[in-house]
Amino acid sequence: MTRIISTKQVLSGKKRISNTRISVDVIADYIVMGYGIKEIQKDYPHLTKKDISAAVEFASELVKAVPHEISH
Repeated sequence: MTRIISTKQVLSGKKRISNTRISVDVIADYIVMGYGIKEIQKDYPHLTKKDISAAVEFASELVKAVPHEISH
């Protein structure tokens, strides 16, 4: 099963966790703020560890795919 999906009808096509309306960027924001899996699950108890990990992995791969420039 693919945990990260996108459909035009839900969240205007944003990447989200399958069977939810929780977008990858929401999970990424939690991680940036220093939240761990258990803390995220307090706000979204229906999410599994695998759901959250898949969102983090997707966001990480997306960042790696973007060309980076080093500025001084």
